[in-house]
Amino acid sequence: IWPVVGPQAEVVMSEGRATWNESVLLLVERHGYTEEAYFTFSYSPAPEDAGGVGGVFCAVTEDTARVLGERRLKTLRDLGERSLAEAKTVEQSCHAAAVTLAANPHDFPCALIYLLDEDGKRARLCETVNLPAGTKASPWSVTIGSSDDVWNFSRVIETSENQIVEDLKERFGRLGGGLWSDDWTKRALALPLATGRVPELPAGFLVAGISPRLSFDNDYRSFLDLAASEIASAISNARAYEGER
Repeated sequence: IWPVVGPQAEVVMSEGRATWNESVLLLVERHGYTEEAYFTFSYSPAPEDAGGVGGVFCAVTEDTARVLGERRLKTLRDLGERSLAEAKTVEQSCHAAAVTLAANPHDFPCALIYLLDEDGKRARLCETVNLPAGTKASPWSVTIGSSDDVWNFSRVIETSENQIVEDLKERFGRLGGGLWSDDWTKRALALPLATGRVPELPAGFLVAGISPRLSFDNDYRSFLDLAASEIASAISNARAYEGER
């Protein structure tokens, strides 16, 4: 991180004036991987006996949790507002959701939205985020429980729970890492978009790529749960609107 923070210290030493940086993005190595983190730095000159600048006092505050929280809250808010303003059909609601997810490549390096048929036997691809449609990772149509059920939708239906899918590089090759062009998505979470027309079946599925630069902790998992809930609500509202016409 010295190329980022070093010049600030040099300004203090050479000019004797305080300076600061707020919520600076730094990629740090501290948990066994390169991590997206944010810090606020405040630099002040430390005077020497002769009256010049003898050193630098630097106070550092980590802002990662706040920055991630604000970013994710904006995504959730935009999911709700965009679906209400733009979505009058199920397809429009999925498209509005995809546009919103694409605006947050930090947390959604890639994503897929599938809609499930009423009989629960097939799911069709509705939207993609940072992935081309029709690849091994994004088949146009999935027969639930078959060999093309690459995201384990059958298990999502059976358990009504999210399913994490590991080793994506071995399964599909390198999937984009969102903003991180030097890395790739290694894991994804398949989430149900509940509830569909049939009470025991979801309306579809959200496949959310997990950032290679963030820990997949409880906050991240809860955020993806809330995002899936917002998308499910948009689909439900669109179907209700279609039924009223």
